[in-house]
Amino acid sequence: MRNPLLVVDFERGEHVVRKPTLEELIQAASRLTCEERERLIQALRQPRAEPAHEITELCGLGKEVWNNIDAQDYVNAERDSWRS
Repeated sequence: MRNPLLVVDFERGEHVVRKPTLEELIQAASRLTCEERERLIQALRQPRAEPAHEITELCGLGKEVWNNIDAQDYVNAERDSWRS
């Protein structure tokens, strides 16, 4: 059985992973047993937990690693390493 939370499409000859549409989720839910549907309804009624952290808390994290490193020199060295 396909994972109902993951949809793989063929687009221009490539696999594309995307979120399912609401209609696809409804179709998947229609294949659930009565007990599974009841559990799903109960789960959807539960308030969503707030994230423990905000992404903005990462701002500046690890900046000391880049002290005294010229950004352009770093990028040039990385690009040179691709050629070898």
